[in-house]
Amino acid sequence: FNRKNVYAYKDDDVRFSIFCLGVIEMMIKLNYYPDIIHEHDYHTSMIPAICKIKYKDNEKIIKRIEMSLQ
Repeated sequence: FNRKNVYAYKDDDVRFSIFCLGVIEMMIKLNYYPDIIHEHDYHTSMIPAICKIKYKDNEKIIKRIEMSLQ
């Protein structure tokens, strides 16, 4: 997004949502599911919600990602 800072922009919600979706899509494409996904700040906190909403019909993906989130 070519910004000087990471935080404090009006579109933070959109930028961080895109980042979270990118993380999930990368795991699926690479078939790599880490042991832990550390959601330490609000820029990654949407990963569980996106998983449950966007991938709710794909039980295999949900199960693999939820194991990482525990």
